[in-house]
Amino acid sequence: MTPTTDGPYFLTPRVLDQQAFDELGGTLRTLIDDAGRAGLDLREIVRQAGVTDAAAAKASARLLERLNLAAGMLKAFQTQIDQAARIG
Repeated sequence: MTPTTDGPYFLTPRVLDQQAFDELGGTLRTLIDDAGRAGLDLREIVRQAGVTDAAAAKASARLLERLNLAAGMLKAFQTQIDQAARIG
């Protein structure tokens, strides 16, 4: 049996009235539109996550620099304390 759209009915192996067919089509269009919007939202979230990741990597590098500088200063202070203890 081949589908036909003659008249107010859409004939397939099952018969649907035009209103049910239109409602189904509307529901499917809504689902497709919602999925499209959700896809755009997801792309934006992924983009923002990438920006956040890059910012975190940059901040981490700066903190590591400062930590290394502080470790060097601590070592220099300890050397001066040891020298002062030997003199004093």
